[in-house]
Amino acid sequence: MASQIDFIIAVGIFLIFLGVIISYLVNFLSNYLSTTGSDLRVSAVNIFNALFGSKGVPVNWWNGTNVPVKLGIVADIYRRPIRVQEASGSLRTNITINVTTFFDETCDNKAWETSIRLFDFNGTLVNMMLYNQTYCTSSYVKQANVLFNFTIQSSETIFFFLYYSPETSVALSNSTTDYNTATPNIVATLFPEEKLQTISIDRLKTLRNLTYDQVVQILGEGTNFNIEVSE
Repeated sequence: MASQIDFIIAVGIFLIFLGVIISYLVNFLSNYLSTTGSDLRVSAVNIFNALFGSKGVPVNWWNGTNVPVKLGIVADIYRRPIRVQEASGSLRTNITINVTTFFDETCDNKAWETSIRLFDFNGTLVNMMLYNQTYCTSSYVKQANVLFNFTIQSSETIFFFLYYSPETSVALSNSTTDYNTATPNIVATLFPEEKLQTISIDRLKTLRNLTYDQVVQILGEGTNFNIEVSE
C-alpha cells in the first residue's frame, strides 16, 4: 500500500513538473514567434521604403560603377494627354493625324527616343511613328512630329496618352504606321506634361550587378532576404 501511495505521489510530482515545462516552452515559443514576426514586418517595411521610396543617392547611381550610398529603384515618367475631336459630324475610319510635340523644350534629357509610347484611353498601345526629330543630346528627343492612325465616331471626343522617360534600357518599339488619309475637321489638342513615377528598368538592371553583401550593407538590415531581378 505504501509503495502505491509513493508511486501516486511521484506521478503527481512528475505531471506537475511536466506541466510547468510545457507551460514555459509554450510561453517562450509564443514570445519568440511574436517578436520574430514583428521584426520581419519591420524589416520588410524598411526594405520596401528603401527601394521604392526614392531614386537613390546619388540619383544617377545606376549609371556609375561605384556602390551607391542609398538604393532607390523609382524613376520619373512623363505623360502628355492628346484630345482628338471630330468636328464634321461624320464617321472617320482609319485616318491619320500628325501632332507636333515638344518633349523636352529645355533639354533636361527626359525623353529617350526608344521610351516613347502612345496609348489610347483604354490603355492599348497605339502604333505610331516619329519623324522630323530634333535632339538635345544623344537620343534624347527635344521635338518631333507624332504620326498615328485611328477611327473616330461623328462628333466624338477621344483621348490618347503619350508617355516617355529618360530610361535608356527601354527596348525600341516595333510599332509602325502608314499615312492613310488627311484629317480635315479633326481638332487635336496637346495638353501640358504630367510627371509620374514608375519602377526604373535602368536601376533594376544595375541592381543585379551588386552583391548580396553590398545590398545588405546599404539597406542596413540584418534579416536574410532575397531579391530576384529577371528580364
